[in-house]
Amino acid sequence: VELVPLLGPRSPLAFGNGAQGLQAVGVWRDLQLRLALRLATDTPAWFWHLRVDNLGSTARTIELLQVQDLALAPYAAIRTNEFYVSHYIDLAPLQHRERGWVVAARQNQAVDGCHPWALIGSLRRSASYATDALQVLGIAARSGAPPVGLINGLPGARLQHEHALAATEDEALTIAPGEGADLGFFGCVHPDHPDATADADLAA
Repeated sequence: VELVPLLGPRSPLAFGNGAQGLQAVGVWRDLQLRLALRLATDTPAWFWHLRVDNLGSTARTIELLQVQDLALAPYAAIRTNEFYVSHYIDLAPLQHRERGWVVAARQNQAVDGCHPWALIGSLRRSASYATDALQVLGIAARSGAPPVGLINGLPGARLQHEHALAATEDEALTIAPGEGADLGFFGCVHPDHPDATADADLAA
């Protein structure tokens, strides 16, 4: 297993702003990567689009993961105490017939009388999920060990611990030499979700 972050200072991609927004390109292990962030025009939703082309002579199997740190609270409250805000987020995995696992997050601590709610998922199909940073990073990551959730895969179990996050893991995909594939993730936010998350929310 080899790991590569597509965002952040360790990403092999070169970032820039195009006509449609943030985009990045690069090559890693004979894989041509083209990443783009797209924002919806009429609703608070975003989309990560990733094009992967195999430039090598052997097939490559990839598993794409999205890890989204969530707060769903006013900026000042987050900056005062991120852990406190995190404790009030209820995370609920839901299984969609086409997209696989999606993760919904609801801020149970009212914000100006409202309960912000978010949903993240795959543009292909998600095979697993996580709801806490401990499931993704593990304790040993603090001493430089690889993140346990990336090496072993996300656990597919709900955990409400110290650091709420929503993570989804795409089904494995094998790309033959000279071929390519389109992958990605979506996210959306609703300003108020009065009721707890339920299967009916899959309509979102």
